[in-house]
Amino acid sequence: MSRAGRFPPAMMAAANAYLTAQGADMQAVDASGSSFEELAELAAEGSPVLLWTTMYGDEPVFTGQSIDGYEWYRNEHCVLLYGAEGDEVLVSDPLEGLVTRDAAEFGRLYEECGSFAVCFAV
Repeated sequence: MSRAGRFPPAMMAAANAYLTAQGADMQAVDASGSSFEELAELAAEGSPVLLWTTMYGDEPVFTGQSIDGYEWYRNEHCVLLYGAEGDEVLVSDPLEGLVTRDAAEFGRLYEECGSFAVCFAV
């Protein structure tokens, strides 16, 4: 099966290769399974988090196929959570730019998609 999507191991490898090449002190780490509230708090404190959701906030469309142990869904999508303000989160979405999302709904989609996330730590 040939798909364009990637899950945390591939994203961490790419991020860590870049960070190493730049001489950065930080590393990408797997934060999968973290609660959305924990991730939103990290983002609110200034630590961006890459997380898996769906394109345009649609419901995930699962295929019943697994890729390296990850359940594949057709509308798989990664965004960067970079802040939180009240009941909203701040998201950098490659499809839509810098947007705000309802935190409760965004958190629900994160969990529905498998609670996959990558954060950055020193």
